[in-house]
Amino acid sequence: EPVDSPGPAPSPAPAPRPQPDPAQVLRVPVAGAPSRGPSTALVTAVVFSDFQCPFCARVNVTLDALRARYGNELRVVWRHQPLPFHPDARPAAEAAAEAFAQRGNAGFWRMHDLLFAHPRELDRAHLEGYARTVGLDLGRFRSALDQHTHEAAIARDAALAAGLEATGTPHFFINGVRLVGAQPEATFARQIDAALAAARARLAARPAVTRAGLYDALMATADTAVRRVAPAPAADEPADDPDRVYVVAPDPAAPAFGPRAARVVIEHFTDFQCPFCARVAPTIAQIRERYGDRVRFVWRNYPLPFHDRALESAEAALEAFAQQGNDGYDRFRDALFAHPGGLARADLERYAEAQGLNLARFRSALDQHTHAARIRRDVAAADATGASIGTPAFFIGGRFVAGALPFAEFQRRIDAALAAAR
Repeated sequence: EPVDSPGPAPSPAPAPRPQPDPAQVLRVPVAGAPSRGPSTALVTAVVFSDFQCPFCARVNVTLDALRARYGNELRVVWRHQPLPFHPDARPAAEAAAEAFAQRGNAGFWRMHDLLFAHPRELDRAHLEGYARTVGLDLGRFRSALDQHTHEAAIARDAALAAGLEATGTPHFFINGVRLVGAQPEATFARQIDAALAAARARLAARPAVTRAGLYDALMATADTAVRRVAPAPAADEPADDPDRVYVVAPDPAAPAFGPRAARVVIEHFTDFQCPFCARVAPTIAQIRERYGDRVRFVWRNYPLPFHDRALESAEAALEAFAQQGNDGYDRFRDALFAHPGGLARADLERYAEAQGLNLARFRSALDQHTHAARIRRDVAAADATGASIGTPAFFIGGRFVAGALPFAEFQRRIDAALAAAR
């Protein structure tokens, strides 16, 4: 009988590529850049950011919390990094740079907040409107945008980012040490606490170094070239312990079904543009039918930043809730999940009209982002748990469950939570 050739030996898996050393202290200058916080702060966080980047918008809530937490010990410094695939990011950066040129830090951060508050309204007409709000000289503002007065400065920031291998946004350097992405507050806090301890030790060891001169002293000995190291091996254990009980900041006024006194509360974080969230919707209906008053199910929002229609869809669903309560929210949610390709503004208004919502109030809520703060609180609540949040995500009696699991798996976990609550 013929014998099959064993064929060529399989190729070995490629070795992991070395990554920038996360512990390296790199030289990141701050002179001439917009900043929040005093120069005497012991910790300086330089952020490379993009006004059209949803991750950058998301992390602003975390930065506000950190500034409140650390007060005058934290300084935040801005560097421009408009990404090439965000067409409105560069004009927005030029607008912010002109606000800084005319009105210093106060003007820059006021413009910064307006730009991030209106991520889909970064065209020239809106930029001029924000300039009026900030109180800029409109003639100078228009000239700066027409002549691209700040283009060279923005390019220098982008070149600095490239040299530091800060290839995405937001990208942070905390006293020169890299931190990538819109991380939870706890992740920032760990790194800031370590930087504070190191700064205090340095001041104690070198009395000639003042607080105001500390950052310059750190940068004088910092590296100018990125050092690469092999990535850490993957952990054998999953990141999320299935037996851990997480604390989720509640929202008593959120859409929900089931009594407030129910033995088990399920906090569900969803994204209306997520196909897995739509897939799990029938399972949630089964949970409601089977468990009745024994379970309270709370709807929370977690619009993923790469889903461009998710945030506005969440705002629309919350306006339906504001007008018609839980039943209105349920109907609107079902319409969104039934039409995953129909989440444009015109589609949302059509669902609202069909449902009998007050269309003027509905439009005003979306135009004014009436419910955006609640959505930001939901996102912050999810991130603050420390769990690896994606969508759909559930906390069943505080225990974390990820994904569109079968009903039998939810049943097993809910039954266990009910037994534990007895």
